[in-house]
Amino acid sequence: ALQDQAIAYLKNIDKYPDELAKGRINIIYIYYSQSSNTSTVVKRQQDANLVEVDFFREDIAGLEVVTPTYFNSQNYVMFVPNENGGKLVAAQVRYFAKSDDLTGVYALRSGEDAWQKLASGSGAVVYNQNSTKTITIRKMELHYFDPEVYQQTIQPVYVFLGDNFAAYVPALKESYFE
Repeated sequence: ALQDQAIAYLKNIDKYPDELAKGRINIIYIYYSQSSNTSTVVKRQQDANLVEVDFFREDIAGLEVVTPTYFNSQNYVMFVPNENGGKLVAAQVRYFAKSDDLTGVYALRSGEDAWQKLASGSGAVVYNQNSTKTITIRKMELHYFDPEVYQQTIQPVYVFLGDNFAAYVPALKESYFE
């Protein structure tokens, strides 16, 4: 119901581009504590007093598109749930059309090279809730990155995932940035 409400709202304000309509939608349940001014993601809808409906771009060439925060999107509608679905409290769309004219085949760095970049501190840590300095990486995947600021192209990144951890390393070789 809230997903439909969010889509209807974005359509109503003409901010629901085809790429978001064809992409995945993720719903996040949040408990907001006014007394401590903190938000916590919760697993169950009944424990939430806020619901965020996130919209992601459609996959590109079979690869998922990730955002600067990995777990949620810069394109969202947020509600306070009620008996009618929800009351809209916030919305944001930071969507920039990409140029399909610049599509091409580019050499990617190897996974090993990306790992070395991350280990040497050259990656971008986008989520780290670990209390120790030791991080165990459990998965490395190739995705496309949808930035919050305008770029003509959507570029590939290696995503490193661990327990309470996510980081990105650009997948294109440095020679493409010179």
